[in-house]
Amino acid sequence: MPSPTASAAPRPRRADIQGLRALAVLLVIGDHVAHRPSGGFIGVDVFFVVSGFLITGVLLREHERTGRISVRAFIAARLRRIAPPALTVLAATVGLSWLLLSQGRAAGVTLDAGWAALGGANLYQILLGADYFAQSATVSPLLHFWSLSVEEQFYLVWPWLLIGLVTLAARRGGGRSRGARSVMQGGIAAVVAASFAWALIDSTAHPVPAYYSPFTRAWELAAGGMLAIAAPAFANLGRLSRAVLLAGGLVGILGSAVLITSNLPWPAPWAVIPVVATAAVLASGIGGPAPGAVLLANRASVFVGDISYSLYLWHLPALVFALSLFPQSAVLAASVAILSAFALATAQYVAVERPVWHSPLFVRGASSGDWSAWRSRHARTARRGVLGALVTVACVAGAAAVVPLPAPVVVDADAPFPSLVADRPVGPEAASVQQSVREALSETRWPGHLDPAIDDLGVDQAAPEWTRSGCLSYAAGETGESPEQLGTRCVFGEPGASRRAVLVGDSVAISWAPAIRAALGPAWSVTILTMGQCPFAFVAVTRMDGSDFAECDRFHAYAAQAVGSTAPDLVFLSQSDSSTGRTAPGSAGAAMDEGLDRALGRYSAAAGAVVVLPAPPERPNLWTCYSVVSSPASCISPVGDAHVQADAALTAAARRSGALFVDTDPLFCAESVCPAFVGGSVVTVDKIHLTARYSRELGPALHEALEPLLGAPDPRPGAPG
Repeated sequence: MPSPTASAAPRPRRADIQGLRALAVLLVIGDHVAHRPSGGFIGVDVFFVVSGFLITGVLLREHERTGRISVRAFIAARLRRIAPPALTVLAATVGLSWLLLSQGRAAGVTLDAGWAALGGANLYQILLGADYFAQSATVSPLLHFWSLSVEEQFYLVWPWLLIGLVTLAARRGGGRSRGARSVMQGGIAAVVAASFAWALIDSTAHPVPAYYSPFTRAWELAAGGMLAIAAPAFANLGRLSRAVLLAGGLVGILGSAVLITSNLPWPAPWAVIPVVATAAVLASGIGGPAPGAVLLANRASVFVGDISYSLYLWHLPALVFALSLFPQSAVLAASVAILSAFALATAQYVAVERPVWHSPLFVRGASSGDWSAWRSRHARTARRGVLGALVTVACVAGAAAVVPLPAPVVVDADAPFPSLVADRPVGPEAASVQQSVREALSETRWPGHLDPAIDDLGVDQAAPEWTRSGCLSYAAGETGESPEQLGTRCVFGEPGASRRAVLVGDSVAISWAPAIRAALGPAWSVTILTMGQCPFAFVAVTRMDGSDFAECDRFHAYAAQAVGSTAPDLVFLSQSDSSTGRTAPGSAGAAMDEGLDRALGRYSAAAGAVVVLPAPPERPNLWTCYSVVSSPASCISPVGDAHVQADAALTAAARRSGALFVDTDPLFCAESVCPAFVGGSVVTVDKIHLTARYSRELGPALHEALEPLLGAPDPRPGAPG
């Protein structure tokens, strides 16, 4: 994130660095608001290099001027610049969360704020295992504080490292300048190499910790430090060399933003491109402005650079709250978020940042005259900044009150209810659920009671076979047991049940467990063979974070062997719609079709019958779309293209193999739109996983769809019954 250290830059202040900050923060905002450009997240990497360059320059100049580095003074200066704006945003975000969001989500934001205030936001994300790029997660308005925490951790260590290197140089007989710089370069080069090596390994093996960890990010900050130490080598470059560095650096940054995607390992090795490019831009202006520096040093860029710290802090809270206030239009929410972020950042820069920077608060022996002069200089502009912030909030609140909420969906009440199974009439239980779906789409107010309550939503409300019995395999981090152990332990129903069923698939599959058990009844035992993020199709996939998933291949082999050895009466198969997107690039559809055919062929030969259950259509997380000013219509979502394509692939594969495909979409949606709750029951705990309650409620409708299989004898030669 952009660290407000403008005064730490070489004198006179380099306007091109402010422009570089402006470019970086605009890339990050574009990534968060519009997911464009695809690599907009590299703006954070640009900030890291700039911060390492400026901070190292501050410490180095202090040492060359005084012969020492004062850690206390350095930390105090950083706190004076970073803490007041950050704490202002944290306090405002927590307050608005309790005012606008559900209590459960507001409590989560408050916890996020506590970690951020203590400088541990990145560590908290690592503890949560929260993938920065995951689309199924509820975005915290304070998620972006992770990068500020990385910098704060850097500030705690960096001065001591430089002190150690300077001390080492003195013991070796080096002078204050050249000798110390030489030793520093060697020491920091070792830091860069070690951190980059760590990042190179973890970016593939452990992508989530690698993204947030100070150990895998240190090389980016240290790269800026190396440039600061090497600054004299660039001081006398010619105009052509400066122009080449500037142009090459800008092309590298912009090219990275456009061409890099979140699917690449990050931060190593690909962050090398924006890091080197940023260093080139910084180097181009060390001895003076480079030809063409006006691209960064113009008044507009400098202004955005000046407010970039506050703009970075405000943009994500503004976006999250705008999406809650204006759920009916992503374009309107994005527009409000951008305008609000710029207004609040400007107000905070005027009312908080500049006054605190220049206050006598941290000056020893400050007199009343110093305070009087400070008030006369900054009081008026500070009041204007506060007024600007209040006006911004009032305008957004007024717009939220004036803009109408989305209208409920009107469906054809006389339209026939579709059947769950082709060529069969719809049953009364399925028709009853579909009628409740239609009624939910027409709701204008939130029910007085939802089960589970919005504040209680979370994975704990998913299928108990997952959350309590721990039957989702270890690859998703749910349990330390192997699939073989779970296959033995995770058998539900009467031990002596006369008929046996097996459920195979991923976390979406296990979400169907309550419905399947309710549909089959006590005469059946149900064995659960599931692995998080691993589809039932025999196809190689990556994890959601892009890392290798060899365990999934082994799970496929085990599940097929287990079903073959037990010869169950029924096998239920289900998987997430996102599975296709995690197959080999360039052949996703073909690879999935082939994997479906192999799996269905294998299971059909081993079991009495195979039933394919599609994933529920994805819908907004209630924590995201619910607010005190929203309505149920704010949480209605259309059936997405990914779901339509996944259903078509499952339907075709089931037809080829003779398996039964149960079209469960009518139990969730009507006329291709889906409510968040049905008959007082919340449908999903997040975007795709069924709540235990709603899954159980679908049991009778699923029983109707399965009746021909439940009453039919096993067609295999020699099978009992």
